[in-house]
Amino acid sequence: MISQTIFFDRFAFHPRNASRTQTSNRKQRTRMQAINSLKADACSRMPANRLLAAAPQDRSLELTHVVEKAVRNLDEHSLNRLPGPRCCSVTDAKRLLSVLCWSYACQLFSSAEIHCRIHGAPTASQWDNGVPRPSDICRFRQENRLTLQACLVAALRFLATRKVAEGFITRFNESHIAEEASRRIIVAMFVDSVESNNHATGPARNCGNSDSGARPGNPL
Repeated sequence: MISQTIFFDRFAFHPRNASRTQTSNRKQRTRMQAINSLKADACSRMPANRLLAAAPQDRSLELTHVVEKAVRNLDEHSLNRLPGPRCCSVTDAKRLLSVLCWSYACQLFSSAEIHCRIHGAPTASQWDNGVPRPSDICRFRQENRLTLQACLVAALRFLATRKVAEGFITRFNESHIAEEASRRIIVAMFVDSVESNNHATGPARNCGNSDSGARPGNPL
């Protein structure tokens, strides 16, 4: 199962806090370079400041890099930011797009759960306009569905390619990847609808360590 804690901590980072985190990052890079000394060839393909975890989490980092690249290659003007008082910055919009893409690729669909994981990250306070609420996440997904789907296709293609390399499947079809990306967004919408109805008739959800909303199993 791909590590989720590392990802949510990672995408709460903001450039304006770089000076405060540079010393910590240097110490972390040194420590992780020592841990991964036996994997020097593999590590050399990744920037040192991205070695956030030891070998068991390498796959999470690979998927993270794919998501980052897909979001980075987007025209930021294609992103629809939340209007009104909850308007988010371009940085937050790209960060939230990355979080949703990664989460859906890992079959974590609940916006309430995604909110809780972001809220529980050590750097949650670094979001420009606060941690996005479940309703913000739902609205952002609605406003940027096609953009999210395009990034999710890139993530699912990477996971499918890895399955081919590992021998779990012999090939994959691009149309199936696109259909699966669309299906996962629909699943997320359905999960949020069910949770919204449950919330209307029950107590508010507590942001603890619950894993509800996550769908275990193979990414594809």
